Amino acid sequence: MIEVENLEEYRPLLQERRNAPLQHRIKHACNRQTAEIKIIAAVLVCFTIGVTFIALKKSSTDSGSTETILKTDEEVLWHYNNNEEREVFLRLWNNANETLLPMMESYGKSANEKDDDRSKLYAHCELILETVKRSLKHCVSLEILPNKCKKLLSMKFKCKKDGIRYRNWDGSCNNLQHSDWGMTGDKFDRWLRATYTDDVSIPRQSVYGGELPPVRYLSNLLFSHKTLPDSNATTLFTQFGLFLDHDMVLPDIINGNELSCCETDPKKCNPSCMKIDIPQDDPFYGPLNVTCKGFFRSPPFTGTCPGLREQQNRMTSYIDSSSMYGPSHEEARILRVGKKGLMRYSTIHHSTFLPKSKDSGNACYTEHANNSCFLSGDFRANMIMPLMAIHTIWLREHNRIASELSQINPKWDDETLYQETRKITIAEYQHIIYKEYLPIIFGYEKMKEFGLIIEEDKPYNGYDINVNAGIRNAFASAAFRFGHALVQSKVQLRDENYNVKDEMPLHDTYLNPNVLYDGGYDDAVRGMVGQKAQESDHYTTEEIRGRLFQSLNLTNGNDLTAMSILRGRDHGIPPYLKWREFCKLPVPNSWEDMKNFMKKDYVETLKEAYRSIEDIDLIPGGLGEQHVEGALVGPTYICLIGKQFSHSRKGDRFWYENLNHAGAFTKDQLKEIYKISHARIICDNSDNILKIPKNPFFTISDENPILDCDDVPKLDLNLWKEM
Repeated sequence: MIEVENLEEYRPLLQERRNAPLQHRIKHACNRQTAEIKIIAAVLVCFTIGVTFIALKKSSTDSGSTETILKTDEEVLWHYNNNEEREVFLRLWNNANETLLPMMESYGKSANEKDDDRSKLYAHCELILETVKRSLKHCVSLEILPNKCKKLLSMKFKCKKDGIRYRNWDGSCNNLQHSDWGMTGDKFDRWLRATYTDDVSIPRQSVYGGELPPVRYLSNLLFSHKTLPDSNATTLFTQFGLFLDHDMVLPDIINGNELSCCETDPKKCNPSCMKIDIPQDDPFYGPLNVTCKGFFRSPPFTGTCPGLREQQNRMTSYIDSSSMYGPSHEEARILRVGKKGLMRYSTIHHSTFLPKSKDSGNACYTEHANNSCFLSGDFRANMIMPLMAIHTIWLREHNRIASELSQINPKWDDETLYQETRKITIAEYQHIIYKEYLPIIFGYEKMKEFGLIIEEDKPYNGYDINVNAGIRNAFASAAFRFGHALVQSKVQLRDENYNVKDEMPLHDTYLNPNVLYDGGYDDAVRGMVGQKAQESDHYTTEEIRGRLFQSLNLTNGNDLTAMSILRGRDHGIPPYLKWREFCKLPVPNSWEDMKNFMKKDYVETLKEAYRSIEDIDLIPGGLGEQHVEGALVGPTYICLIGKQFSHSRKGDRFWYENLNHAGAFTKDQLKEIYKISHARIICDNSDNILKIPKNPFFTISDENPILDCDDVPKLDLNLWKEM
């Protein structure tokens, strides 16, 4: 029996509010700040409790569960037991219910446009905690909450201590002392406290007061001019980075009508909106008469200071291919054939692809009715055609290994074949990331500094039960978005000699799988391998700065650069200089000081945009730095990305190099994993690619020559033969 524990027994708790009627609705103004002020005034006029509450996340260890008390200077353990005052609070709670239900309802929409009871209940509880904290000016004790919230926000569960051979799909129980670390649905962790104007949820303002620069204005001013030649990294490097990001990061989102964010009538405005205003003289949107783009805030989530807004990650934080396998037991089950360890697939022109999605509806921008979207562990697999191709590569790799293992071990049942194959595939993926992908970002010296080098000749003793592999908000919302700057405006298709045979605008491949349906899979893969990526700087192509997800019959799309800066503000990401200080880098005191590590012209442009150097958002600051020698980014992003990938390795009990757990590889098996390369993965999972660069993340050169696939080392699966 294979023991893979999940949290199914807790699902009834998370769904206890299913079909609860929304009986009270009110009308909210569009302006987010005035809306929140009205909520405060309506709910808390008479609430004047003068005692300090805490951020509480219990810590008690029993035979199988562990929770953690996290304290800051302002947080003290204190139990709220005054029944009379509790009754007063509950009356306040009921009033707040009536006031906040429309906002709670808007946050309770999941990405598939269905009511998500878990998100709705979390938003319900958190919005009221925010309202209380805004009045009290400090963290709120969970002890004052009704049981339905208290149980959810301090939920605990048991983990089996011994004999677990495989990862849980949702990432739970990876860390046996902190069972929720890194699991699906956990909060984004932080290195620095969230920065909000009200220390609750309202996005920060200028240090001089008033709004920060509009994000579309910043996008046009700072990100529209190309200043550097193309990189020596390839488009495959860019798209693989997107695949990796989707494996680790999925902010909780809502699905609403973006036009509702641009309504001038307050009655029609979604209260969870933050709109992106477009100036009339905008060089791209202006001639198209576009004056506004909608943007939804991430739903609120409770962290170590209840009432201070945090955000939720809907993927596991671990590098575990959850975007392919699914971040939950149920999603993983849907993606399996149920025989011989195989994952579901479709056949197009006698080739294997992701299974077709029956529910894609109009989601894919294709003129061919039969060319439906694909199904994977992450709905974003259909975001762009090259990403669909990468998902296909790894699906094929899983099924290739499963088929070979079923021949080597004919007595293994479906579950054993699936889990062993999954374990091997994840190990290959982890090895490629740290051996071939990350060195391009960091260079050797920084790889060494952050402990990221794979030392094949030494035993690995890096697992640390005290390291939380959870994704940090600054990494997810800013630093790892550096890859947006690498995106080219054209997608290339290349022939067997890596010559360009066709190219198309990037926006023609958004949610459009036609190239794959038309037999262009190998050409698309070679196109990614042969094409240079943009250099990593403060330039982003109009294809993602004005045409993101532009559908076939429209003239424009969204601005990803503006959205990313705004997402940082939504998530309370502290300004750029705070991160220089955090990373122990020189902190400038003037605009002139910034010219020591940024180009003079860019500093002058920043000065034009921001009233103070203390206002600069992390993304414009981080991308504006001169690169570290041998690296792809500057020192602040090196610091944040390096720390995250250090946590991801050290905090993962099932890390492929760790031989100290029940399901670990043998030493001989690990040596085989060390042979794997992305070149081998492509050779094994193409239709007919016979030649490949030694490292397909680098452009072809004398130092990175094209090899015959027969000369690329292979994985010998006979070492997995059960004796």
